[in-house]
Amino acid sequence: MTENTEPSVATGGTGHCEVHDEQYHLLSASLTDLLDQEEFQNWSKRTTEASRDIESDCPYSEKNMKTFIDYFQIPRETFEEYCNSRWDSLHNIDLLYSDDMEAIEAYYRDVEKRQITHNKQESFHRVKTNLINKYHNIQEIIAKSDEEKTDVETEVEFHQKISMFRIIQLFQPDRAIIDEIIQQEKEEFYWNSNHYDYQFDLVYNEDGTLKDFTIDPDKTVVELDAQFAGVDNFFTDY
Repeated sequence: MTENTEPSVATGGTGHCEVHDEQYHLLSASLTDLLDQEEFQNWSKRTTEASRDIESDCPYSEKNMKTFIDYFQIPRETFEEYCNSRWDSLHNIDLLYSDDMEAIEAYYRDVEKRQITHNKQESFHRVKTNLINKYHNIQEIIAKSDEEKTDVETEVEFHQKISMFRIIQLFQPDRAIIDEIIQQEKEEFYWNSNHYDYQFDLVYNEDGTLKDFTIDPDKTVVELDAQFAGVDNFFTDY
């Protein structure tokens, strides 16, 4: 899994469209680099112009993830791989690959519910980062050259690249340490009441000692973290 630093190449989102979740109009290089760039630019220009001619409360009504998938015939497998490599992509894949435009619109227009999931994910990110920082200072790791970093430092440099299961496996913290980190996160970000119900029974015994657990090698970091968070997937949870 790579850090989410790639540029966005399509306009839209909460800064421009006030009626849809930002992900509905956001296309990243991870997807568009797979296409003929001239054809993509022509599509982008054409859909932008078409959106201006349609009476809608959405300024990008013709340029969104659904029209993009349909026009370029993006295989579902490719799109699922894209979503599972990006923590910040919140998509209802079943809906996008259906013809139910009413349901698709309802899903991406329910910005309040989408924001709840965003809040939960951001909280989980902070917990992972703070747990790593308990043992390694991430900013100090980032400042090092690749040659200076240990194998563990390279692995934990970015929380997006490592699952909570692996962090616990590496550092074997007492359950009480994670509880304390979670409580501190909740106190610092007191305005956020949205949190996952972490599945500690997957890695800890009732007395708080660590289980001898294994990590499924066939699951991505996003899928593993969804399992730890107690949801089927991060894209439809709210």
